[in-house]
Amino acid sequence: MNRQKLYVLIYIISFIFLSKLVTAQFCENPTTNNCSDVINGSSRFIMTTPGNIDFVFDRMDKYVRGITYSGGTRFMLQVDELVTDECMWKLVVFIDNNDAEEDNEWDELATYGISAGTVPELDLLEVKVYNHCETPTNNILEWSSFDPLNFSELDIIPETGIRVEPGACDGSEVNTPGSYLIDYNEFNFVVDYRIRPEFIHKPGAYQVTLRFCLVEY
Repeated sequence: MNRQKLYVLIYIISFIFLSKLVTAQFCENPTTNNCSDVINGSSRFIMTTPGNIDFVFDRMDKYVRGITYSGGTRFMLQVDELVTDECMWKLVVFIDNNDAEEDNEWDELATYGISAGTVPELDLLEVKVYNHCETPTNNILEWSSFDPLNFSELDIIPETGIRVEPGACDGSEVNTPGSYLIDYNEFNFVVDYRIRPEFIHKPGAYQVTLRFCLVEY
């Protein structure tokens, strides 16, 4: 039993949803120009899944094949216009390693018995975002991972500069005011997660936080 514990890897993902329109650089809440602002507005995320996901690697087949959480996160959007008809937004997710020792590594919470192996890097985590209307830019076509060197965010709906109104449900990347209450399939999102560690990482517990941000541009 003790020997098994030495080889356990645990990856913990926690989530933060910033529900007002925010700045992309810091994922914080300023007052916005055209979309609903922080004080008076009601733009928001509605999350319908738990706030943490744990990946526990305690068998050889898990190390080799990996673990996938299909529908690990589900959320809906309500985006309100403030005064003008110029509101456009993008939807991004940032990865945060909680000021880990190395910028490109997961935050190491604990080690289990042996020191051999490496600390996992941020691009170990793969995500896939999709919905029925194929609103996200990559939808269900491919897995995406974070750049471990540049901390680049992943665009769910990118900045295009072209206003796309909801209602068509035809694969368009909607980026104007709307709500899951009216156009459910365009403002409802599903996120899958996958980790495939193989046998190179140091046994232990590691954590990152994903920040989902609604950003006015």
